[in-house]
Amino acid sequence: MFNHLRGRLVHRSPARVVLDIAGVGYELTVPLSTYEKLPVAGEATLLVHMQVREDDVRLFGFVSEEEREFFRLLLTVNGIGPVMALAALSGGDIESLKQSVVNEDLTALTRIKGIGPRTARRMIVELKPALVRQGVEAGAIVGEARRVVNDAVAALISLGYSAGKAEKAITAAAKKLGPDAVVEDLVRQGLKEN
Repeated sequence: MFNHLRGRLVHRSPARVVLDIAGVGYELTVPLSTYEKLPVAGEATLLVHMQVREDDVRLFGFVSEEEREFFRLLLTVNGIGPVMALAALSGGDIESLKQSVVNEDLTALTRIKGIGPRTARRMIVELKPALVRQGVEAGAIVGEARRVVNDAVAALISLGYSAGKAEKAITAAAKKLGPDAVVEDLVRQGLKEN
């Protein structure tokens, strides 16, 4: 088993990276959140999750332990494989995703590529108890406030932001402005966050 790999970054794309370690190129599949934090060139260290199948061995790389652990937690959900888990991590920041599960926010979860209502419900049923045990509290953004936040995120995405950056900016704006903020105020503040 691999815990981490450190080497020279010889290829970097939004879906995969190649690390050269003593002349051997290790290909790792990465979420968009990891890709955005990697240097353009030079040395890099990635935490590794290795998946062994009958006819395939795949390495998945992450820049933080939190990303890797949440990826592994997602894999415990019936019907979620590595590709869908990576899509979930690539769709936004981990805290927002955890909050969506604990708040049972089907709208936010079904925005993730490949996750429909049935899988989103399964995520809630299977992940919520573990997340609550980890201290994630429900109620941060619920109901009408969630709809306003979702609309503000959609507005930033239409302005050219990635889904992850839009979610992060609007979440920060919502914390500053409070639960009574309207979409326009959230978008204005979200633009200032980046």
